[in-house]
Amino acid sequence: MSSVLDAEIVVNSGLENRGGNLPFSLPSNLEVLCKNYGLETIGIDLKCDGELDWAGLFFNRSIGNRLHIFSGGRFGYAGFSQVGGRHPLGDYMPMIESCLGNLKPATCCLTGSFLDEYGDYQIPEGWNLSEIRYLVADIAKSVDESGLSFRNAKRRSNLSRNLKRAKNLGYKCRMSTKTSDLQKWHAQCHLVRIEELGGRQWDYELLSHFLNAGSGKLAIAEDSEGNILGGCVVLCSRDVLELFMMSTPREYLNKGINYILAEFLYRYAFDNGINYVNWQASNPPVGPLVDFKKSWNATEMCFPVFSKIWDTGVTREYLEKEFKDCYVFPFTKLLGNELE
Repeated sequence: MSSVLDAEIVVNSGLENRGGNLPFSLPSNLEVLCKNYGLETIGIDLKCDGELDWAGLFFNRSIGNRLHIFSGGRFGYAGFSQVGGRHPLGDYMPMIESCLGNLKPATCCLTGSFLDEYGDYQIPEGWNLSEIRYLVADIAKSVDESGLSFRNAKRRSNLSRNLKRAKNLGYKCRMSTKTSDLQKWHAQCHLVRIEELGGRQWDYELLSHFLNAGSGKLAIAEDSEGNILGGCVVLCSRDVLELFMMSTPREYLNKGINYILAEFLYRYAFDNGINYVNWQASNPPVGPLVDFKKSWNATEMCFPVFSKIWDTGVTREYLEKEFKDCYVFPFTKLLGNELE
């Protein structure tokens, strides 16, 4: 194995020459996100002996004279993806630090993908290392030709009971890319559920842009009369089905709608050769929602987060204001104790 000292780092505009090296991302997804949030992309490719070892894609945004480079978080579409496997990602960090230093960012947050294995981490001075955990289901371990295949005795009873209840009521699921379906679901399900939870809604325009881009789809559950009772916006890539937003009013949650939606999505992934269903991170990391995800054979997949603050004037309040939708994990975890 060649020394990492002989490696090369290449910075480009981001989406150029990404090709098949980013199994967790599609250009159409990224273009929608960048347009909606005023972001750009930057690529950081790590090469060894002239061969690509890690392909990196990140968001960047300039606010005044401050440049911010980041990945991970709410969208899950940026980060390093292992290609060659010659060196662990951490071995390249001194090179990355030197390269990014020339760009003079105010803050930087670099993650990997949950699809990769990571070796020991070599952390340059001044960087913080933390870990983010997503709940992800491996379709090969969850579905076979006959259907769901992961159910153990305790969970099987609960899943079977809720699935049977919904199916006995005549509820069925289908995948849609029609904006008319999205409008109905957003008004009748998403906004209703957000009000029940006292949460914050996702804008219809953003969701519709995903559908129009072709990578976003809406899985909907409806009754025998075609009334939409619940649904889930998903974003598709080569290897991952991202569950972006699942919303079902409480009235239909109690009738098993989210269970038939989840079963439908697992079968959809299996039938379309998608290897993973990403249930995203949960905050807090314990509770009924996490239990529901884990009952669907979702297990924790972890990846490292390397982060650094160059501009000591950056505060947590500043990041929360400027990047409110870009992360689901706390900024104190993202950037270490410096913002406590």
